[in-house]
Amino acid sequence: MRKLLLGVSLTLFAVAAQAEELEYVGEFRLPTGIKIDGVEIGGLSALEYDPASGTFLALSDDLAQYGPARFYEIALDLSAKGIRGVDIRRRVDLKDLEGEAYAPRSLDPEGLRLASGATLFWSHERDEAGVPFVGEMTRDGRATRRFELPEYYAPTSDGAVGTRTNLGFEALTVRDGVVVAGMENAMKQDGPEASLSEGSPARVLTFATETGAPMAEYVYVTERVPARPSPATGFHTNGLVELLARAEGGFYALERAFSAGQGNTVRIFITRFEGATNVLGTPSLLEVDYQPMPKELLFTLQAGGIADTIDNLEGMTFGPEIDGARTLVLVSDNNFNPNGQFTQFLLFKIIE
Repeated sequence: MRKLLLGVSLTLFAVAAQAEELEYVGEFRLPTGIKIDGVEIGGLSALEYDPASGTFLALSDDLAQYGPARFYEIALDLSAKGIRGVDIRRRVDLKDLEGEAYAPRSLDPEGLRLASGATLFWSHERDEAGVPFVGEMTRDGRATRRFELPEYYAPTSDGAVGTRTNLGFEALTVRDGVVVAGMENAMKQDGPEASLSEGSPARVLTFATETGAPMAEYVYVTERVPARPSPATGFHTNGLVELLARAEGGFYALERAFSAGQGNTVRIFITRFEGATNVLGTPSLLEVDYQPMPKELLFTLQAGGIADTIDNLEGMTFGPEIDGARTLVLVSDNNFNPNGQFTQFLLFKIIE
């Protein structure tokens, strides 16, 4: 029996009322199928702003199938009127710890954050053995170390323990020298995937950057899938796809839901560790009592709202200031799907 202490409503553990609002500024789209030097641009699952250069880093979740595993250095032409253009400056191909190119389907890149001017923290959902990855690499894409994971992240031979396919470390951020990596949904031993009736308990693991060792672990419970698929047997999901550390404390949490025939619903929450139980070392969440990370809804994005279509948004970063206001920039993963999907950049002002 799961002993999740959620109480009767989300408001029981609500964080203090947020001091900011998001104001939509504009969007820019890249159609699926664009190639540079013969390699298709797409699958952008993480976005990080580098204030030193004024450019953004965008990580592709290509499983080294459409081209080499890679991230891009890009420039966005941002103004108070929206996003006027995207300039792909450079493609950086990823190399493993031995300095070799990744073999097809040997990784699933999802998270990317600046560590310092010379290095990056990054994550992927699972390797060939089904084990998720968090580590560090150079700005030129060479992996330099792999962080230590608790053993219960690795799949067992009977399939009862470990990361679910495509639901591993999707969210990544850094706060005060601590790397924070969030699973998209529950691991197999921790509870169900998100459904129409309930959310999913996703672990959020923190690492000491000096040693790469785990420091603490918390549980973020996603919302349930908000829309019934059409047909009723169609695919549907909801998950934690990004975390972003706030200067005021806590994090922005990006949840992306999809239901066949209905499209995407994307929500931004404010969440924090304070008040949540440290579950590090707990093999199964089903056997313990714990308090999840408190959360409060900040913004909802749906088709027909701020944009005609909301695609598969997965990356989120702070951008440069515009007219004295901080900005938030989101990017979508087009799944390399030419049938209706595209790479979408969205720009917001943070109104405080």
